[in-house]
Amino acid sequence: MKRRKKSYSTRVISWEEQRHLGGEFARVGEGSWPVRRIIGEKGPAGNKQYQVEWEPHPNGEEEFEPHWVSKAGVGKGLVRDWVRFKAQYDAIVVANGHYTIPHIPAITGIAGWHKKYPNIIMHSKAYRRPEDFSGQKVIVVGNSASGSDIAGQLAACAQHPVYLASRSASQQAPTGRGPAWRKDVSEIEAFLLDEGDRAIRTKDGELVDKLDAIIFATGYFYSFPFMTIPPTASVSSSETQSPSKSSSSVDSASSAQHAATTNPSPPDTRASFATNPLETLITSGLRTHNVYKHFLHIDYPTLALPVLNLKVVPFPLAENQAAVIARLWSNRLDLPSEDEMRKWERDEEQRLLDAQRLRPAPNTAAGDSVSASVSASSDEQDQTPNPKYEAGFHTLLYPEDAAQLNTLHKWASSARPAAGLENNGIGKLGTRWDEKQVWLRKRFPDMKAAYTRRGEGRSAITSLEELGGEWRDGFEKWNEETSEEEKADLFRRAAVAGY
Repeated sequence: MKRRKKSYSTRVISWEEQRHLGGEFARVGEGSWPVRRIIGEKGPAGNKQYQVEWEPHPNGEEEFEPHWVSKAGVGKGLVRDWVRFKAQYDAIVVANGHYTIPHIPAITGIAGWHKKYPNIIMHSKAYRRPEDFSGQKVIVVGNSASGSDIAGQLAACAQHPVYLASRSASQQAPTGRGPAWRKDVSEIEAFLLDEGDRAIRTKDGELVDKLDAIIFATGYFYSFPFMTIPPTASVSSSETQSPSKSSSSVDSASSAQHAATTNPSPPDTRASFATNPLETLITSGLRTHNVYKHFLHIDYPTLALPVLNLKVVPFPLAENQAAVIARLWSNRLDLPSEDEMRKWERDEEQRLLDAQRLRPAPNTAAGDSVSASVSASSDEQDQTPNPKYEAGFHTLLYPEDAAQLNTLHKWASSARPAAGLENNGIGKLGTRWDEKQVWLRKRFPDMKAAYTRRGEGRSAITSLEELGGEWRDGFEKWNEETSEEEKADLFRRAAVAGY
């Protein structure tokens, strides 16, 4: 296969120039250019798009950037000849991310409210710029990274206060009270159709009305539609498909949630797939199953799914997981037994259940959906949640993310040496957090707030010390004022070396 060039021309070929090129370069028509081959495909059957490579310019072999075009822009011959190829690999890394299918929770009244007041509810995936909400009364739902950042951006344009609704305190929020432009409220309990004007009620009983926009920063579903097993005659496709629509609209998000949460996949009804563990990799869309340490499939240990965790620093996590994966797949590390790996998953589920950190998957089929197709009122519907506790399994709370990084680093460091590798044959290693970095991780929201307060001058900040005295001397002061027992407990929970 010919290696594509790393850089492409963005020059626009005028029709006048194209006419004088002759051959197929002149025959395709004004504003077009001949396609060399198809290299990708996306979209539903009736509206497919194809990623194409263009023929190089005949004078000088000038290459042009690949583009996504419709079937009409490709040509029937190429589409007819385009086939998916099959290949067998020794191992697969699934690194498609998990920020594609928006999750909008099923809240009492939301379906009817959305029908009555269309274009007010949206997911953060569709958010583009704060100016779109100038002068508007806005409530942001969810106070993690996206919710906090969007609320902060809206402060410059939207009505004050900007409402921020959440079920619990945010790890992303700095210590102390929130800013004057923001009002923090509890999670939305109901969307009100017969009370107020464009109104919602929070769990604390507060009514907020005359809303112009509601932005759900409530996360995404896990989805691996390309690993879904085709259904047999005894199981319909609606029962077997993981959520696969990639739209940020309210209705599409609801449809994806409906598809994800109505299929708990109990073993007795899925006997036809008992021999294929991939079929239960995703059930509700809120977590993965049969995955060891949040990244390695137990049944297929040559299938890796990195960076599934939430509320982590993703890049060092990806590096440390990659270091372990490389050593496992090069036979320089040994996996625990299947029983040990399954025990880890069961123990982790139980630990989170005991700490009340797992939430039940919402039963969107019976509960209230934002889909306009739902016609029954919330009072008539069964609000009983799915008994399978799914939400929160991949969420790490401080200092669990530090412990995950340090444990992975230690695991990779224990690999059998190989000739020719750096670090005395151990090879490249990822990130290891020491005592100061663990302390800094807890202060991240305050650090971010201090950086933001610098305004336009923040672009000149290149080191932590430049943020001020508390950041120059903060760790030393904390180290002096904190008892040895408290420090040892924190660093032991963070898996810091030596504790």
